[in-house]
Amino acid sequence: MVSAEDFATVYTRAFPLTRKFLQSRGVQPETASDLAQAAWARGWECRGQLRNDTTLHPWINTIAWNLFRNVTSRTPRTIALANVNTASPDLPVEPKILAQELLRHLDPDDRQLLHSCFFLGYSDIEMARRFRTTRGAVRARVHRAKQRLRTVVERRSRAVLTGGSIAD
Repeated sequence: MVSAEDFATVYTRAFPLTRKFLQSRGVQPETASDLAQAAWARGWECRGQLRNDTTLHPWINTIAWNLFRNVTSRTPRTIALANVNTASPDLPVEPKILAQELLRHLDPDDRQLLHSCFFLGYSDIEMARRFRTTRGAVRARVHRAKQRLRTVVERRSRAVLTGGSIAD
């Protein structure tokens, strides 16, 4: 177990480094400070689990990163098109209708998966339960569905630019 004195010494030196670690991964400065503080507090509470004093700082960084991932996985993800009800003058079709048309190019399972993820805001754990599979499988399926949708959008964009059809 890490002694209180050793923990305090490492905290004094490494707290700013934990904050920088989070910021280097795209976390906003205020959030990084809060998460770093929460990670060091959790590390203090669980310091009995750490067997090697030299790995304290990397262990705290791992806690901080996991806290960030937990916070972001609970935040509902949305697509801006879900809340758009007015037609855009630049688009030939209302965005909501355009999104529905693009989603029709996916199979029903992929549509349901993307709808659950982005419109309903289900986490990967909730979707794994709902679809009776693992979190990893859900993440892989969401990734593949997004890739397929991206391909459809790219084809549609090329078709609009060249005057061809989506099937081209």
